[in-house]
Amino acid sequence: MAPDSDLPPLRDAESPSERTIRASVEALIDRHEGDLIRYGLSLCGDRDLAEDAVQEGFIALVAELRRGAVIDDPPAWLTRVVRNRARDSQRKEIRVHRREAAVATIDRGGSTPDFLEIDEWRGAVTRLLAELDPAIREVVELSVIAGKSYREVAALTGASLGTVANRVHQGLAAIAGGLRAAGVL
Repeated sequence: MAPDSDLPPLRDAESPSERTIRASVEALIDRHEGDLIRYGLSLCGDRDLAEDAVQEGFIALVAELRRGAVIDDPPAWLTRVVRNRARDSQRKEIRVHRREAAVATIDRGGSTPDFLEIDEWRGAVTRLLAELDPAIREVVELSVIAGKSYREVAALTGASLGTVANRVHQGLAAIAGGLRAAGVL
């Protein structure tokens, strides 16, 4: 998401007034909430969790602005917060599902359901993604998971277009190699 030049400023010589904060955040919600929810959904696969991540992002933004923080690119800042919150929610959901499946399997005395294999594959991809260099992981998430163009990713990250393309290639190759090594591919 590119910086919004027509939004009220998110920093003043002194701390911003509540009115300035409210106007800025409302404008950001109007303009970016849908994109942020879609991005969160692409990361965690659950609309409710994605909406929670976005709401938590806006709450965190208000708290930062109230304490006088300077946020030069609010959409990019919100994207990072949503990414982190969605990942945390996804990790929690995976742990809960694994526990529930383990209990259900023990109770039934039968084999594990197919969704556990899918969950295991998703967990493997999540682990491999987490093992990537942070700069590579960021462009893979923005490009592949959030569906941003290389040009948009370059604007968000400050990297050149060639660097973005190279990092996406490196990240996907590393994930594919890790999946092959794990016997998933």
